[in-house]
Amino acid sequence: MIHYQTLEKIPVETLYQTFLEAFSDYAVQFQLSLEEYKNMLKRRGFTPEVSVGVFHNKELVGFVLNGLREIEGHLTAYDVMTGIVPSSRKQGLSKEMFRFVLQTFSEAGVMQYILEVLQENRTAFDIYQKQGFRIVRSFDVFKLEQKIAGPKKEMSNIVFVTELSDEHWALVQTFWKSSPSWQNAIASIKNTPAAFFYALATIDRKIVGYGIVDKKTGDVPQLAVHGKYQNLGIEQQLLAALQDKTESSTLSLVNIDTELKDKIELLQTIGFKRTTSQYEMILDSDKPK
Repeated sequence: MIHYQTLEKIPVETLYQTFLEAFSDYAVQFQLSLEEYKNMLKRRGFTPEVSVGVFHNKELVGFVLNGLREIEGHLTAYDVMTGIVPSSRKQGLSKEMFRFVLQTFSEAGVMQYILEVLQENRTAFDIYQKQGFRIVRSFDVFKLEQKIAGPKKEMSNIVFVTELSDEHWALVQTFWKSSPSWQNAIASIKNTPAAFFYALATIDRKIVGYGIVDKKTGDVPQLAVHGKYQNLGIEQQLLAALQDKTESSTLSLVNIDTELKDKIELLQTIGFKRTTSQYEMILDSDKPK
């Protein structure tokens, strides 16, 4: 028997085991421990009350895990991840889960729904388009598996701090040319502040750039330098310093806006390789149906 329900009463260990099975054949390999999985859910704001699971004879066989936060005055949901175990696919379960999700959104007052989809996953992309999602941005994902050589001349002083203050955040946002995606946003960083190292690049005690790295995974959710000081080697300095801090042998930058041509060229010059590309999509609705 198939039934759908929200996930308030489902242990995270059950979600994790279903996640492992559902993504066992995914185009991008996930190798997360249970603790890393818990951290990912917390970082992305997983909210079980607006997340839905599909059950077959009381066994969880699929899920839509959603996060929830307010963006520019709009209560916004984010698809943290959607998956169905291989043995339960092609039965229309995704479509029914989506209907159930929209029902929970309507009851919660959600105004818009954001997700990311691999550009190579045409099946999923076509489904989302038919459901009313539109493309907002295109993202690239980069990975580095080699040691970064520091610039010949260090243009700035790199200082690590335990976290960024509100004053820091107000300043570094002025360095952005594109807002970070959901999982890299300030709210996501603040959900798990102890998971990261924070580096500030300074010249004459003035902050001119910054970078953040996950202590364990090597994920770099944010990296930016003031426009006046770009292309002087400071970005490379920051990345080298972050690489020395993380436990991971690799660095990754997920969801780099493809409009940031200079940043992408810089990453490739340093040695980063593009591993995949995604679309950021959004479903707008005053009252989801």
